[in-house]
Amino acid sequence: MPTEPLPPGWQDVINGWNWAHYGYDTWADYCARDEALSALRDGLVPAQRKTIVRAMVAAGMLHRQIAPALGVDRATVQRDINGRSTKGTPGVSFVYVIGSTGFSPVKIGKGNPESRLDTLQTGSPFLLEILWRTLGGLALERALHARFEPLRVRGEWFGFPEGVDPVKAIADAVADIAAGLAPTA
Repeated sequence: MPTEPLPPGWQDVINGWNWAHYGYDTWADYCARDEALSALRDGLVPAQRKTIVRAMVAAGMLHRQIAPALGVDRATVQRDINGRSTKGTPGVSFVYVIGSTGFSPVKIGKGNPESRLDTLQTGSPFLLEILWRTLGGLALERALHARFEPLRVRGEWFGFPEGVDPVKAIADAVADIAAGLAPTA
């Protein structure tokens, strides 16, 4: 969670991802052409940008969504995340999903997803990416592992049936867990 308040207008960007509402075909098109979003970006100082990045990550947005919204590259987003947002902050970690888009299985893990991605990529013949993340720790990771136990392939890897979006299923499970609801089959 950001420690500083978000600059005006950014919570709407984070909450809505309203590109379709405004008539854009894609998120990237919205980020590139929307004048209101461009105006929000103008004049941002690094401290404000870092606050926005942390809020976007906490909302589950990925580097590829955050970077164009802020008009920066993914490396800048990564530096903002690693800089003062999580590094050296005890107890802050992410629960994440790593896999290949459109391919099963996926890994549900916790910790620093970028660091874990580098390690996993070394041993994988497939191009892996961070598909989703949220702030969370061991309790959330264990709850997700328990929820998806029938789909466990090996270790922290879970195979979702064809036609089931693992990211949506996991994000929905996190929302249920956060709301205190019992998981459903």
